[in-house]
Amino acid sequence: MAKLPERLGRLSEAAYIKFEKNDEEYAKLAVRVQELGYSLLSTYDEKGTQAILCKATVALGGMVLAIRGTEKNKTDILTDLRVKFYGGTHRGFRKAWGHIESAVANDIKEYRRTDRRGQTLVVCGHSLGGAISIIAGESLEADLVMTFGCPRVHSSEVRLKIPVIRHQHGWDIVPFVPLALMGYKHVGNRVQIGTRSWIPRPLKDHSIARYIKVLSRL
Repeated sequence: MAKLPERLGRLSEAAYIKFEKNDEEYAKLAVRVQELGYSLLSTYDEKGTQAILCKATVALGGMVLAIRGTEKNKTDILTDLRVKFYGGTHRGFRKAWGHIESAVANDIKEYRRTDRRGQTLVVCGHSLGGAISIIAGESLEADLVMTFGCPRVHSSEVRLKIPVIRHQHGWDIVPFVPLALMGYKHVGNRVQIGTRSWIPRPLKDHSIARYIKVLSRL
């Protein structure tokens, strides 16, 4: 069985499947999630923010919320560019989470009421999805947040009360933005994976596929 970081990396990758497009893509997502040892509970698609909520098998236990990362569309680009703070947090990331926050919170509350085995919650995501995951984890009081290639989210004034593990691969450029000079900082514990080649590959190293490849070898 794959270790937790690899499983969450693969669920973060699965969140990129365009389940909102048609029934065929939704079915593809459900099959992929099942292959990873989870069942698909709910999907979310609101104003450019997409996420999937899964329940693990009895052996694994708990729920996982995986949030989709950056896509090449206007909404996600605007989210990344909103660099002003709102209460010590990147305004674009906070607004993106706000689109699905109520629906996710209500679903988790209901699933916990009907299934005592699904009490724990892990939130994960790649790129933009990782940034939103940190905010979502705070809001939902998650047991753990795990991100892959996540940008900076908070100002130096913010202190988190939840555990956050950030994976950073090679020369991935995304964890270096927004700039620290603009008042942003990382939160949680950083785990550096992969090697940094003599020739930097900042965009290639950001690929979720590359994260998973390295994690599968650990």
